[in-house]
Amino acid sequence: MMSTVTVGDSYFQDLYLSIQDDIYSAAKSAKDIQSDFTWSPSMGDVLNTEIFDLLDCRGFVLVSVETNPNIQEVISWQNVFLGPSMKDRGDDRGGYSTVMAEKDGKFFVNSSLSQPIHTDEGHTSRFPRYISLYCETPSLSGGVSTLVSAEAMIEKLKVNFADRIHQLFNRNAIKVKNVGGFETKNILMRLPDGRTGISYSPILRELTCDESIFEMFSNITKYVHNPDNQIRFRLARNHLLIVDNCRVLHGRTRFLASDRRILSRMWFSECRLNSTLASFTV
Repeated sequence: MMSTVTVGDSYFQDLYLSIQDDIYSAAKSAKDIQSDFTWSPSMGDVLNTEIFDLLDCRGFVLVSVETNPNIQEVISWQNVFLGPSMKDRGDDRGGYSTVMAEKDGKFFVNSSLSQPIHTDEGHTSRFPRYISLYCETPSLSGGVSTLVSAEAMIEKLKVNFADRIHQLFNRNAIKVKNVGGFETKNILMRLPDGRTGISYSPILRELTCDESIFEMFSNITKYVHNPDNQIRFRLARNHLLIVDNCRVLHGRTRFLASDRRILSRMWFSECRLNSTLASFTV
């Protein structure tokens, strides 16, 4: 009979400390990345479609937005291709929330700490399919954006665990503690287009699962936080990073608390793990 594992703050503390270390932040240099496209309200449908075709193919796209954009116009443009906006549970200002370091910020999103590699709302069964981050003010040092391909990670899981990865599709794969109490959820899902998606958070208040699933969960955490598996680059002013939240994981390295790094975060197309997203089998 498979034994059950329950871990809490002390287990996740090791990861927290490791990614705050200078060694982690400096382990891989950030690329001076060029944007894939430049966007303005006057762009035609053909070029707009090319932008979102690349997002569908690669899982992320980097767009330069014209100086001083109307953020609502940027949101509306994305709504056409990504679906309706999903309201952020935090500070929502009509379709977006501000990401910046705050004094005594309680969460990674409102701190200058390194943010672990994750999918947004990966600790719940309700999450956005797509996210975007618009850089209003970049950090002077640090704050490097970090992406990890879920597809590459899943292929590695197959090598290490073979058919055992089926367990990660189980709707009761893990039990997590949230602000509202406890919730069970799967980690992997079959997306409507047949590709495999992920909903994952590496640091939780509490996690309970079978020992076999815990081994795979730990393997995912190790893989995505290995800088060799990461794409690192600096967001510049007026960069808009759009990410498929089910196919690409993201995070950032820490930056100086004195830096006024300001991003606008947008969420699109609400997904629920108890919907048809989770009804597909491997």
